[in-house]
Amino acid sequence: ESWRIAGDATLNDNGADTLDIDVQAGTLNVNTGTTQQISATDGATLNLTGATVTGASGAITVSLTNSDANVSGSTISGLDYGLAAVRDIDTTTGSNVALLNSTVSGVLGGAVATSYSTLNLNNSTIEGTDSSSFGVRIAGGQVALNNQSKIIGGLNGVTFELDGTDEQISKLVLNNSSVEGKTGSAILANVGAIPLGAFVVEVSNGSTLIGGNGTILEVTDGTNVDFSVDNSLLQGNVVVEA
Repeated sequence: ESWRIAGDATLNDNGADTLDIDVQAGTLNVNTGTTQQISATDGATLNLTGATVTGASGAITVSLTNSDANVSGSTISGLDYGLAAVRDIDTTTGSNVALLNSTVSGVLGGAVATSYSTLNLNNSTIEGTDSSSFGVRIAGGQVALNNQSKIIGGLNGVTFELDGTDEQISKLVLNNSSVEGKTGSAILANVGAIPLGAFVVEVSNGSTLIGGNGTILEVTDGTNVDFSVDNSLLQGNVVVEA
């Protein structure tokens, strides 16, 4: 069945199969269960442990708006996009996602993080599977990879975008992790000047960047990127448009 969880309510899925779940300020706990797409809004909380979430319809398999998710040992796969951590346009508090030993995938793109939102990966993988897909799109959010985490895009690994309503500094941090664009660049920044300053990319502790086109960082259209590397060996081109 499909479910709607209202505020102050909790649904515990212990090994059960469900259709789509709409969490409206409530709490969803999935323990080894299988669900279709999940939508969380208005301060909802998702705790997914050993879960399998598959998009049967709709654009985003796990969609969080001003909500939080703790995902452990789980698989999220989407017809279009696997995961989105976003906010209501009138708020300055986004969504927060912690991935541990988990996999997120989408045909068009793996995950999206907009302003005030965070994605934290620990030994986890986010992947876009189509040949023209991105791994993660950062639009004012912050994404951190730790402990051999991976972002993979069929075209580009990480793309920087604009939020569109409240621009914040996008930030990508790699710690003993990797970003790969299978046929394009590992990281692409091509959105023009940012009002608050440069996008931030920090690569450390044996991390790698892989571009199928030989480019690990591509910067165009007047975009600025603050790119720092520590204790890592990177092989490829840094291409900055004239």
